[in-house]
Amino acid sequence: MKKIIFDFDGVILDSFDIVLRELGNLHQKFHLPELTKEKLSDLFDGNFWENHKALGLSEEDESKLKVELKDALARTQSEMPLFEDIKEVLKELSKSSQLVILSSNHAENIIKRLEYEELRDAIEHVSGTETPGNKKEKVQEIIKNTEGPIVFVTDTKGDLLEANDLDITKVAVTWGYHSRERLMEGNPSIIVSAPKELLKIISVF
Repeated sequence: MKKIIFDFDGVILDSFDIVLRELGNLHQKFHLPELTKEKLSDLFDGNFWENHKALGLSEEDESKLKVELKDALARTQSEMPLFEDIKEVLKELSKSSQLVILSSNHAENIIKRLEYEELRDAIEHVSGTETPGNKKEKVQEIIKNTEGPIVFVTDTKGDLLEANDLDITKVAVTWGYHSRERLMEGNPSIIVSAPKELLKIISVF
């Protein structure tokens, strides 16, 4: 059976503006550089948390920041809609494929949102920031012993780069955190511009 790995924020959840606000407040609290739209996008050019370390975030403060960001995003769930049509797309794809969510967000927040949206049964597994390893290592864990085609759907250049040497199809979406131009720098297999396009594109793999 085909396995489809979805990023969450920027692919399923329209969270950019809220993450910018809440993470920006935490940057001030932890004495990190001021966060702008461009700088938030830059954090996803590579591994999100590794890029925070490059800004001077210590391991101790990283653990604290993760907890506070989790709580902030849990409080603001009602302000973050799902992207149009993505709910129906996930339900349709789940009829013939195994769906997994792989995210830098917290699994607990993701699962609660899936339950609220009546999507929990459509998703086989959720891997969040609590799971050890970078995105590449997490993808390798998810796909081991998988015999069918594997598709990775993401909205960031960093995810694409981390999956570059894996034998999977990388689908980049333009409605999330990164522009088409930035996504092209990650060498995606294909780029789509609307959620419903995923049904047609994924069916051919």
